Amino acid sequence: MDFLASAQVLVPALCGLSAAVFDAAGDDAQALAAFETRFAFSLQVQPLFTAAGLRRFFADRGAERIFWLRDALDIQAVLLKIGGQWVVLGPYVDAPWNEGQARVRLAAHTLGDAALLPHKAYRCSLPVLSSEYVIKVAALLLTNTVGNPPREVELIDLTARTAEDMAPKISEEYDDPAQIDRRYAWEDALMAAVRGGHTSQALALLDGIGSVMTGIRFLTDSIADQIAGTCTFRALVRHAALQAGLTPVFVDALSQEYAQQMHHAVDSQRLNELTHQYLAAFCRAVRENRRTGYSPRVRQAVQYIELHVSAPLTVEQLCALTGVTRQRLGALFRAETGRTVKGYIQHRRCECAAELLRDSRLRVQEIARYVGYEDTAYFARVFKAETGRTPQEYRKETSVP
Repeated sequence: MDFLASAQVLVPALCGLSAAVFDAAGDDAQALAAFETRFAFSLQVQPLFTAAGLRRFFADRGAERIFWLRDALDIQAVLLKIGGQWVVLGPYVDAPWNEGQARVRLAAHTLGDAALLPHKAYRCSLPVLSSEYVIKVAALLLTNTVGNPPREVELIDLTARTAEDMAPKISEEYDDPAQIDRRYAWEDALMAAVRGGHTSQALALLDGIGSVMTGIRFLTDSIADQIAGTCTFRALVRHAALQAGLTPVFVDALSQEYAQQMHHAVDSQRLNELTHQYLAAFCRAVRENRRTGYSPRVRQAVQYIELHVSAPLTVEQLCALTGVTRQRLGALFRAETGRTVKGYIQHRRCECAAELLRDSRLRVQEIARYVGYEDTAYFARVFKAETGRTPQEYRKETSVP
């Protein structure tokens, strides 16, 4: 992979800025058409973001400067020629969305109020960066390219220019009033799948996200943007899980476990894997919650025990959590789980210990401490009472050779 090809991957990943590379002769018809489709909101108001406009620009200018473009809709880009190729950094904007300013710009180019929402979708899909920063990125590309010394910056100001022979028209990429309806319908369907614990349905909806999220900021090539975008997704899943009856403490703990991993994902593939695991984990938790058929207070206590199986749990803690007396909680547990509160805690600790004995090489002493027993001998007696075998016997019988 040559330097500019690497830059096309690294620049979006590091700063969320699109980096497109075209043949200086303007012969990259497919790539130019793709750029126009993605970035030209109005073909007439933004001629330099069209395939034809870029071809003319490439033919008229050379490698003497770095060109900083600001168009009629206040969308910006930086262009420079390196060897036989043109690099287009952007488009980008230097300020967040401002509805009043947007109306003024649209009105100046006879784009009516009907264009406001599509224009917002377009503008908010672009990164907010200072031009000074983008020009520095361009200069950095030059310093790493042999035979290209520093260059002056030339501003190409097209804020007052538009084609005079054609009425402005919005790109079909953004002129789709049904897009927002599809997006909200998708969100409703995803939440319904989570509430029902339907893993396969929820995962199918996740895999189809691209068809309803066109133009959304977190679907750019930048891993930082994609990570940021998962915040909305996680919030939808959490809310659906709460509606399905999972307790806030359990939902928050499970969400934080995956949020931490997502935040440190190094690439899109790993982030995609974690997103699928997150969704499946919540669907599974909803199904398990419904399978038990526990009442709200017992469910709340059980989920708290699940999250704190290694902690020094007490019945008093669970009473405070559920808001019932010791006697009432004990009666509920006996009726619904067939165990006392302490007996249920002991049962879950032994189940957790059994998994570790079977699937790890941890010493029995380490496993005992992990599930809340400092006294290994006492743990062994409790474990045998639950399983009919000592920890060593259980490991020997269940471990894969």
